[in-house]
Amino acid sequence: MKKIFPFISIIILSLTTSCANQVNYQVLSTPYDKSQYSELTKNKFSYETLINSTNSFANKFMDAVYEGDNNDNLVISPISIYTSLALSSAITNGNTKSEILSALGVDYNVLLESFDDLYFQLNSIYEEGMISLSNSLWINQNMDVEENCLDILGNNFLTHSFYVDFVNNTKGAIQAIHDFVFEKTNGLIDKYYALDSFTSLVILNTLYLKDTWNIFGEDLNYTNETYSFVDSKGNVTNKQFISPEYNLGRTYDNGNFKTFYSTTENGFKIDFIVPNDGYSIEDVFNKETLDILDNIEYTIKNDEEMIRYNTSCVFPEFHAEYDQDIKGILCDEFNIVDFFSSRCDLSSLTNGAGSCSNVIHTVDLTVDKSGVLGAAVTAQIISTSAGSDGYTDVYEHFVVDKSFGYVISKNNIKLFCGVINNI
Repeated sequence: MKKIFPFISIIILSLTTSCANQVNYQVLSTPYDKSQYSELTKNKFSYETLINSTNSFANKFMDAVYEGDNNDNLVISPISIYTSLALSSAITNGNTKSEILSALGVDYNVLLESFDDLYFQLNSIYEEGMISLSNSLWINQNMDVEENCLDILGNNFLTHSFYVDFVNNTKGAIQAIHDFVFEKTNGLIDKYYALDSFTSLVILNTLYLKDTWNIFGEDLNYTNETYSFVDSKGNVTNKQFISPEYNLGRTYDNGNFKTFYSTTENGFKIDFIVPNDGYSIEDVFNKETLDILDNIEYTIKNDEEMIRYNTSCVFPEFHAEYDQDIKGILCDEFNIVDFFSSRCDLSSLTNGAGSCSNVIHTVDLTVDKSGVLGAAVTAQIISTSAGSDGYTDVYEHFVVDKSFGYVISKNNIKLFCGVINNI
């Protein structure tokens, strides 16, 4: 077991807090330089296997967290939870590691080989926005850690690793983590974690997304007419909706629900799931529907009638938040048990004892006429103890006028999903 120190000198980062105090933490390791990354060296099959596992995890987790018995808006970030657990698989051994990998539905070698593909898909800066995913470990400064494990975290999981003093400067450690989260989420997540002097490690994932509807960053117009939105309790709200540009295809209808999508300027996709008459959102927003959504091919053309379909979603602006400990869901629904017990095996990272006491998932998402703005944090707290081609274009609308489910994704990676009852 080897305690790690920076090779050249001890690097101290100072953050100025609102109390004008200095919060210091020591950098142990950083992610490898993106310039060294080459898609040409990657295994396509391994990457597709990883993406399939993230979607299966997302569908199962969404099904577990959605109770369908209230009138609140719901949002989670399944990719943030998945990524955070992927880091946990890197620092654990034995049955603890096996349970986490089983929950993720993926082989550890696939994570090692293809996680950086996923990471770089979710880190881009655009003309009018960005997407940013970050991973970090916050380690008590008295903990001995394995250099090889930090290398894997940095090289394969693109993780920042820091020393902080949870024992003697708990407030300073809390402030440092708060400031890191606040910076990485551009101020959307302003959270202080309830840590104490028994905290030995915090595993942190952050996700930030901002994108506009069009290349100019201009707001969409409200519809001229007012729509009646019916929530899951039958309450009616009359509002003007927004209507992004048309996308090729027509509404998919399987009898129980209808679905179509809109896309932002940089290709972020929002699928809307609207129950048909006689069904409620509780009836149709489940794992089975999300599995169907993963494989839908929208009808674009009717060759017999020489028609090409174009559809625009007409939907209300909405906002949703989430801030819960998801430990119970991971334990009960995904059978991650040892990680939360005295049997937790952290020997890949350290010889110190400890187990995960909380998994705090925090999300804030707004979809409005300006675009999409969202952020998520998952914190695992470990304590000791078309051209002229003969077709006629048909233009249709898909109106989201009742409680609906939604999935925001990029390149088939589910970033946010949930249910909207209130607008």
